[in-house]
Amino acid sequence: MKITLRNNFHGTKIQMVTHQRPGKLDYLSKRQVRQAWRALCGFPYCECSDGLGVCGQCKTTNGVRVYYSLLKNGSADVWIDEPVQTKKGKKKNDDSR
Repeated sequence: MKITLRNNFHGTKIQMVTHQRPGKLDYLSKRQVRQAWRALCGFPYCECSDGLGVCGQCKTTNGVRVYYSLLKNGSADVWIDEPVQTKKGKKKNDDSR
């Protein structure tokens, strides 16, 4: 999936394509995590963000919010929170009111 990572503090963003694993979460490789951090912040002692360089929300190209978890090996698992359909067909997680 194609995602956009943002750092609102520095006003930077980067688009990346995640790697897919059948039956598991998508992920960003260790190299992609380093590339994202350099593009979004890159200052060694800056405390604006986490290890991925993100300060703000991440989204897919469709505007769906993206979540991630940094792993000990330097890579990051990536997933989206898809809206759950209720019995009446309304989206349970839909914030547009």
